[in-house]
Amino acid sequence: MIVEGEKIIVGEGSERRSTKKYGLIALCVVVGLLAVGTGIFIAVHGHKAANAPGTASNTSDTSNDSQPLTPDEQNSQELAQAQQVIENDKKGGVSSQDQALHYADLGNAYLNNGDPKSAVDAFKKEAEADASFKAGSWSGLMQAYSDLGQFSDALTAANQLLAYYQSSSYKDELKDDNISVLKGQIAQLQAGEKI
Repeated sequence: MIVEGEKIIVGEGSERRSTKKYGLIALCVVVGLLAVGTGIFIAVHGHKAANAPGTASNTSDTSNDSQPLTPDEQNSQELAQAQQVIENDKKGGVSSQDQALHYADLGNAYLNNGDPKSAVDAFKKEAEADASFKAGSWSGLMQAYSDLGQFSDALTAANQLLAYYQSSSYKDELKDDNISVLKGQIAQLQAGEKI
């Protein structure tokens, strides 16, 4: 064993191990300091400051801050946030990819809130915003049309998605699994069953 400054060298390659060890310890210290700092902030400013308007943890129910949101409340809140993001996008300065992602979020929020008709509109706008998002749009449309009982439209979207999955341009380590799941969903739609 050789001691050089702060490094302890036990044999070949151990310098790397000790450096990694010190890096991990430093990371743990930083995370600990952040946690303590957050605790001090909440202690000084109170719980309501952590839930100030505009923060992700803000709840619409201020009568009882200790109660977690119900799934319906959470879905409603996510829908309101997605709608606000779209309104902000309309002011400009947003890339087509970000805009497509925001429409996808809006479509999913509509689905989670039981509004597949509005979801259809959002997923169509997703594909319009950026053509590279057509696969996600087809997937969302397939689900929304299925929820509406419009199986013909759902099958059209599903078949477009299947053609994309089977194309050489689709690269994913789960390609075969995705195709298999989609074929099962297509069979359900052909049988007139919601997916």
